Amino acid sequence: MQGLDASFDGVFFVSYHGSMDGAASALSHTYNPRAIAWVRLNGVSAGESGVNALVALGHGVPVVLITGDRATAEQAAPFCPGIGAAVVKDSVSRFAADSLHPEEAREVIAEAAREAVLRLPHAAPPAIELPATLTVRFRNADLAEMATWINRVERADELTVRVTDDDPIRLYRTFVAVVLLTRGIAE
Repeated sequence: MQGLDASFDGVFFVSYHGSMDGAASALSHTYNPRAIAWVRLNGVSAGESGVNALVALGHGVPVVLITGDRATAEQAAPFCPGIGAAVVKDSVSRFAADSLHPEEAREVIAEAAREAVLRLPHAAPPAIELPATLTVRFRNADLAEMATWINRVERADELTVRVTDDDPIRLYRTFVAVVLLTRGIAE
């Protein structure tokens, strides 16, 4: 999401994956699988597509395409209604997927991208109610405690923290700061 600003017409989420707490999704995680068990955005399970949609919302830019597996596409939909999806694999587990042949996947993505561009005149920014709350469940209590060292991050329970903000970009940046701080101890 680095470099996105209001001058963009739309965002494509290319080669995304689902969160670990949802349906089987190859390579599932939300930023750091060693530290983070799950994330909720306004109470809805959110993978990286939901978290990254905060940046698009902050700049007023619609997210119009996601590519990946079926679970990934389904997880993006609550935050980005009308998002197009190029489903190029069906995940069997976190470690395996039945993938389309690369040439076929390329065609599926190209067609979905063409359709997404055609939908741009009617596309809207992500539908995330503000102020928004990110709730993050960690793999251990030490990580949750460490996350509270960041301003406005509050403990919800032994393993869980939450942060609420009416500025979606600031909320995203706070989340990324939590990820970076906890990454050191988790790895």
